[in-house]
Amino acid sequence: MDLFVQLWDRALINLEEDLNVYVIKNWIREMSPIYAEENNYYFSVETEMQKNNIEERFLPAITRAMCSAYAELTGGENKHIHPVIILDEEVREFAGKHQAKKAEQPKQTQPAQHHNIPLDPQNTFDTFVVGECNRFANQAAITVARNPGKTYNPLFLYGGPSLGKTHLIHAIGNHILAEKPDAKLVYVSSETFMNEFISMLGMTNRTSKMDIDVREEFRSRYRNIDVLLIDDIQFLTGKDAIQDEFFHTFNALHQLGRQIVITSDKPPRDLQKMEERLLSRFEWGITVDIKPPDYETRVAILIEKAQLLSEFDPQIPDIDPEVFHYIASLIKTDVRKLEGALRKVIAYAEFSRGEDAPVTIDQSIAQAALADYIDKDSIKILSPEYILEMVSKQYHVSVEDMKSTKKNKEIAYPRQISQYIMRAVCDMTYEKIASFFGKHYSTVMHAEEKIKKDMEENAETKNIIEDLIARIRA
Repeated sequence: MDLFVQLWDRALINLEEDLNVYVIKNWIREMSPIYAEENNYYFSVETEMQKNNIEERFLPAITRAMCSAYAELTGGENKHIHPVIILDEEVREFAGKHQAKKAEQPKQTQPAQHHNIPLDPQNTFDTFVVGECNRFANQAAITVARNPGKTYNPLFLYGGPSLGKTHLIHAIGNHILAEKPDAKLVYVSSETFMNEFISMLGMTNRTSKMDIDVREEFRSRYRNIDVLLIDDIQFLTGKDAIQDEFFHTFNALHQLGRQIVITSDKPPRDLQKMEERLLSRFEWGITVDIKPPDYETRVAILIEKAQLLSEFDPQIPDIDPEVFHYIASLIKTDVRKLEGALRKVIAYAEFSRGEDAPVTIDQSIAQAALADYIDKDSIKILSPEYILEMVSKQYHVSVEDMKSTKKNKEIAYPRQISQYIMRAVCDMTYEKIASFFGKHYSTVMHAEEKIKKDMEENAETKNIIEDLIARIRA
């Protein structure tokens, strides 16, 4: 194991004494150690918001914990450590500047030891939110987890970033190990597989006497196992020598009936510069795509995530359900962005704590927190005409009737809902809405108050209107 990884594992234990569980889970453990050079230890995070928050709030504690961990690992030797946070999008550029270097390593008299990426215990089938977009993939993963090597071998999961592929591959691993703790299971990214292969080649080039032993040790780590879970296979495209090694690893495992699970951002046939013999083997079992989550699934994911966060930090304020609908209506394709937006809303509410601290996180707080988070170009510019049309379809009344002076309930109530939604999503003034309907502004004020009251008193009405607003925003 790299010394940097050992150092960070020990530092995390030290940090548990200074920081609460919520901070450790949702901020500190989001940091990925990538490289160490002299006193600088580089970590990557996904978003600018994470980077800024960690640097502003937690960097001193991280530095102290790492210095203490270094002393513990080296038997008391002191070292000034400088943690540096960079963004995931900068990692490739960073790696290009330090191609052959890794985090601090011991002198290599033998091949680098295999370092399984640990499975996230939170990524289970129970915590995977199932919708129409991923139902088949979830069922295929469960089938494999219950009978590894018997059906669907290999299982090839593909889809865009942050749609749940890694969650499912972790869930498979967690289920298998729960049922068979002694199973020899390896979870690895294709990038790690590639790096270890390159390291092995480097060792054999330096000393020919070790050639056979080094190669055999590398192959033993990946071929004498029961289950191989390999993430992001697309990173092997265009790398012929590594593809050849993986081809033989695949064959060895498959012939022994050992389970192979692969994830990718594309289906096999779209993986350019991947050997044809590998592509054909990827399709021996079953290939399943994971689509972007639909609206209902996005809301369910946010509710599930909020429940998990509240378990770690009971001090998180209650979250109004309208917040989940609001976030789900704005972010449509990326589960990680959904979770990131929810965390930012919670963090925004926490930073606002004081005498005027909110008891409940409502939509106004979410709107303020996400003002600079959402891509403004992706937000539909809503017009009163469009809102009126959508409400008319929901309640099966004509637009003409809703703009008329008719006062029967079947028409008046949808009209009031339209006026409420115009206030909620378009931020139109009472006067502008009144002018659109040919009414007095006091009528619009009354409509807004009435619908608010109905939503507070009737959960079904609230759900219908929130769903309608979400479809209008979608």
